[in-house]
Order: sequence, then C-alpha cells, then structure tokens
Amino acid sequence: CLGVPVDELAAMLHTQAVAGTHLVKDDEVLGDATLADAQRRLHACLGALDRAQAETGRHPLYALNLSGPADELLERARQLVHDGANAFLFNYLAYGLPMLNALRHAVDVPIFAHPALGGAFYGSPYHGLEPSL
Repeated sequence: CLGVPVDELAAMLHTQAVAGTHLVKDDEVLGDATLADAQRRLHACLGALDRAQAETGRHPLYALNLSGPADELLERARQLVHDGANAFLFNYLAYGLPMLNALRHAVDVPIFAHPALGGAFYGSPYHGLEPSL
C-alpha cells in the first residue's frame, strides 16, 4: 500500500529479485483507471525482472494487481497476459467469487487471491464470518 511511482516500484522489484525473491506482489489497493496504467506498471516491472534475470538467471513472478471496471476486467486480464503478465493479484472479495472463477477460466497464469475487504467480513468478533470459514 505504498503508492510509489512506477520507476521506484521497478527499482524495488529489481532489488528484491536480485536478492532471491520468488514472488513480488503489487500494491493491493490500486484502482487502475485505465488499462494503460496497469500496462505502464507491468512494462516497467518486467524490464526490472529482465535485468535481474540477466544478473542472476532467475525470473520471479510479479503478481500485477488486476483492477478496473468489472465489465472490462476479463479482457483487461487477457491483454495484460498478452503483454507479458506472469501472475495476478486479485481482490476477490471486492469483485466476488464468480468473478474470480471467470478470471481463472480467462487466463492461464497464477492468480493470488488477496483478501482486501476481509476486515469488513470478519474483523470483529461481533459480526461477519469466522475467518476459518
């Protein structure tokens, strides 16, 4: 939840990749207004991963936050995979389990289901659902 500029994010990703990280997840609360926002972040971070791979021989997963209007989400995911996305971070509670299911059929990359909004469901012992459920 840092909201850092794209070039700083790519530099942080490069440092983490060179250090041996296998997976780096994107900011989980981004609300990309356009596909171009996500593409800009993806291209910068893939460049950082490519540089790290040249140095180490390893290329970790970058779980790009997939967000945007629900009616554009599946096509956005397909385009981002076409552009090189190798994993997604997805706020499944905000979009719903049916959207998560549709997404898993739309793309063939790992999807990391992030529980943002979970606190509203089970953040209190007085309401909501038990976290283990």
